[in-house]
Amino acid sequence: DLLADIEGNSLTLTVSGTPGETAAIASSRSNSGAAFRGQSLLVGPDLAVVLTCRLSALGSCAQSFSIPPGTTGTFFFQAARSSDPTFASGPFSLTNGACLTIP
Repeated sequence: DLLADIEGNSLTLTVSGTPGETAAIASSRSNSGAAFRGQSLLVGPDLAVVLTCRLSALGSCAQSFSIPPGTTGTFFFQAARSSDPTFASGPFSLTNGACLTIP
């Protein structure tokens, strides 16, 4: 699962899954149009990977980011998880999408 939360000028992204998996979280300004290894994503082709991490023994990883002043708009996020830290081979899973609007 993926959770994106804004509090004040801070964005926290939390991904959960199987302990030891590698997670990569992507963000974009649109919610469709991108694909990875043949699977459609809930982010667009302008995606950027904003976080990679290894899930803890409890099966989660969280990171907070400062939102730069003047940032506005809607952002979409989705995470992929895999036992292969490179995501090059083997199975992977996609999380739910998350949408945040910064007024």
